[in-house]
Amino acid sequence: WRNDDATIQAYKGNRKKMEKPIYYDECREFMIDRFRAKVCKGLEADDSVAQTARDNEGEVIVASGDKGLRTVPGYQLNIVKIQDGIEYVTPLQACRNLYIQMLMGDRIDNIKGLSGTKGKPGYGIKTATKAIEQYITEYDMAKFVASEYKRVYPNGVMSEDGTKHLTWQEMLTETANLLFLRRYHD
Repeated sequence: WRNDDATIQAYKGNRKKMEKPIYYDECREFMIDRFRAKVCKGLEADDSVAQTARDNEGEVIVASGDKGLRTVPGYQLNIVKIQDGIEYVTPLQACRNLYIQMLMGDRIDNIKGLSGTKGKPGYGIKTATKAIEQYITEYDMAKFVASEYKRVYPNGVMSEDGTKHLTWQEMLTETANLLFLRRYHD
């Protein structure tokens, strides 16, 4: 569904030339057979992990290096920084992490956000974190992020393919929808 929702830029459009690893199918079957891995249909694995973590908060540890999963409250192990050990992401920090991502966008998934351009710097991890950490309510975080989208794109933005103009509100909504990990499988 994210592919259909992305109009500003193609969702994961920066990966078109990437090929799956040679042993992708074999690894997938091994994970299904050996570890009873679930195949997610119509849903990305991150969405399924997020839903499982929300349904079983305090009973599972999300082990991932994906910053998108940091928007889910509960126990987390960043496998990129495994030496830091397990930490508990509070609901407030999970909320902050989502709004930080909305400012930064996500280059891995080709989600624009307010990351800027070569000539006009935007939000990176440090500036986005500093901007959001001052707020203690989701309302204030949302209000700030909306004001930034309005400031940066007062006249909206043209889609990557030049076929659709989005207002700053539509851009904000699309970015939030693409970044937010779903709560339910359906």
